[in-house]
Amino acid sequence: MTDNTNEQDQSPDARPIFLDLHNGESSKPRRTEYVRSRIEKGISRRVRQDGTGRPVFDAQVWVSGKAASKTFTRLQDARLWRDQMLGKRASGQRIPTNASKTRLEEFTLGPWTKWLDEEVRMGSLREGTALWYRGGSKHVIRELGRYRMRDISKDELRGMLARRVDENDSAHMLRWIRATTRSILALAVERDVIAVDPSGFMVGRNAPKILKRQNPKPKAWNEEDALKFLHSVRGDRLEALWLLLLTSGLRRGESLALQWGDLDLDAGTVSISKALIQVGGVPTMSAPKTLSSRRTIAIGSETVDCLRAHRLRQNAERLASQEWVDDDFVFTRVDGSLMRPDHVYVTFKRLVDEAEVPWIRLHGLRHTMASLALQNGVDVATVSERLGHADVGITTRTYLHASAESDRAAASTLDAIFDVVS
Repeated sequence: MTDNTNEQDQSPDARPIFLDLHNGESSKPRRTEYVRSRIEKGISRRVRQDGTGRPVFDAQVWVSGKAASKTFTRLQDARLWRDQMLGKRASGQRIPTNASKTRLEEFTLGPWTKWLDEEVRMGSLREGTALWYRGGSKHVIRELGRYRMRDISKDELRGMLARRVDENDSAHMLRWIRATTRSILALAVERDVIAVDPSGFMVGRNAPKILKRQNPKPKAWNEEDALKFLHSVRGDRLEALWLLLLTSGLRRGESLALQWGDLDLDAGTVSISKALIQVGGVPTMSAPKTLSSRRTIAIGSETVDCLRAHRLRQNAERLASQEWVDDDFVFTRVDGSLMRPDHVYVTFKRLVDEAEVPWIRLHGLRHTMASLALQNGVDVATVSERLGHADVGITTRTYLHASAESDRAAASTLDAIFDVVS
């Protein structure tokens, strides 16, 4: 029997149309839309999208492997109920029979995957990060998916790592598996599926050596190599991008997400409020990496002039294109559409080879800016703010490395202090 049903009728948007008998017009049933934002752990604020009505507070606590939730009109009432429920959970049986029988594969593909989606919608997790975790979960399920959550101990986790080492997994792969495993088990503890997280040994001073990330000095250019590269790319279609990355320290995704409205060329400032990531090969707009990544920084006159020239070149491309995508982005393809981050990387690699300078990653332009700024007397706090770091300590640990020149200068200074005669 042939199914002649129209495909449009089968779409998710196909809903029954209700006829208004009073005016003869058809309309769809109305549904109240809400905007939800997290206030603190276990409590979110919910308001109507149209701005009407008063906000309410939804409190949620996982007790005995199930979510208990309640809605309040006052935040203090939501906090009181949440704390009471947490107290009941702490004093009762922590591992119920039904939840403790849950297998890791079932928990990962169910509650944990749903939690990732919720975190993305709430703005607590970037879509690219969630995609990264989902990729890691495939490896974790392959190793531990058949185990019941209550049966996963340090022995099972160590066995998993040993097997992956025997398969010659890279250090990056092992840390990927470690991070995903800890995320899954942490949520299992929070939702009372297991009492204790057995993955604590995977981090900290006593973590297996294979899981410890080496922290070498970031690869960056010296001043001579940076100038040589800029001279080589002069006239390149993306010359302004390379100069901006070297002088501002923006991340790749932050620079590709810039729109002309984010730039004040008269004042010489750039505002960063979003980032471009690649999800399944498709350029996708996302929130910046961290809250501190939202920032406004100054750019120099040379960079401003280069951006003005870039805008003139882009206007010429707009006039020459028959199908220009006018989304007002600063750095685009020749038809105005978004640039794929991996395409920018490939282009950069080619230009580095042509410039005959030492190879660094595209992210190395960010390192170059920070290193040269610190070497030339810019204070750490200013460099940290330009980079969008959460605190100055990150900048200090990453970029303040002793150089051979500074070590020699220190030796000469000490010789002068103690009047050492050679």
